[in-house]
Amino acid sequence: YESTVSDPEAITRLLAALDCTQIAVVDKVREEWITADGDIAVAFDEVAGLGTFIECEFKGEAENIQAATARLDAFVSTLDADLGDRIHAGYPHLILDRHPAA
Repeated sequence: YESTVSDPEAITRLLAALDCTQIAVVDKVREEWITADGDIAVAFDEVAGLGTFIECEFKGEAENIQAATARLDAFVSTLDADLGDRIHAGYPHLILDRHPAA
């Protein structure tokens, strides 16, 4: 679930009261872009201690996951940039050096 939080300190106290333990802090700055047709969102993330990442997300309509993935792959190929390998782990896992199987 995602939601806005008006009082982060209150949520932190609530989680502590529920006996939750903080395991990682992701400190990032994100710059977001969207294609002219609105189908693909591109985010550039600068993550403290990890480096710079690019995330492309399909936001349009597609018949199935394969069609959406094909649209993303086609978009990425137009970037003409050396993006490196895909990473299938979230920032908390990378920070903790816990890489789930790709």
